[in-house]
Amino acid sequence: MLNYVKRMYHSKAMVVGLAGDVKDAELVEKYFGQVPVGGENKFLPAANVQEKPQSLVYHKKTDQAHLCLGVRAFDNSHPDRFVLSVLGTILGGNMSSRLFLEVREKRGLAYSVHAESEEFHDCGYFVTDAGLRIEDVEEAVKVILGEYNKLKENPPTLDELRRAKDNARGKMVLALEDSFRVASFYTSQELLRKEIETPEEVLKRIEAVTSEDIQRVAKDIFVQQKLNLAVIGPFEQNMVDRFNRLLVL
Repeated sequence: MLNYVKRMYHSKAMVVGLAGDVKDAELVEKYFGQVPVGGENKFLPAANVQEKPQSLVYHKKTDQAHLCLGVRAFDNSHPDRFVLSVLGTILGGNMSSRLFLEVREKRGLAYSVHAESEEFHDCGYFVTDAGLRIEDVEEAVKVILGEYNKLKENPPTLDELRRAKDNARGKMVLALEDSFRVASFYTSQELLRKEIETPEEVLKRIEAVTSEDIQRVAKDIFVQQKLNLAVIGPFEQNMVDRFNRLLVL
């Protein structure tokens, strides 16, 4: 572990972000001035090749099951990452989202259900997670996949799109009232993308998303061969094939 720290934690791999009523940067020199100089950090690229849907079962004696059902998506520089963010809000970002209403409110299949996307340096994902009764796992998987298909077949309404954008705007504005979140907002961009967008520029990118963009991205990512399902609960390994048969789009 110490060798890893020496190899990875150095000046060329470090960005210090300051936000708030900063008078000077003397403390940066005081606490980080002795950080060793290093070379460029390298990592193994993610393997994004998948030829068929796959399931993973983790056997655990639990009173309820937990599942994640998702697909590989975009890296943190992909132009459609903002479209995917709005898509996630529409599908499962709040209590008026499609998955919340269909899976939880209408059918009572899950205690909680949520969808989100995450982008990394060279890969990303979109995933729906849910906590539910053990006997409802298979039905929930079918319903979630059904909502994926609906978004491929029909774009969201203008009202639905407007509500999703307003939700994203509200969350971002509230988050950036905190100095730590401001520092993280800028520092993470400098670290991971080497290109900084202001909050106003990000909001403009979100506002530019159209219903047709949502449908286009849904068709791109919600493909049968990209599906991945992970389930935790009192299930045996022989359930893997049974779950795999559910992964149909």
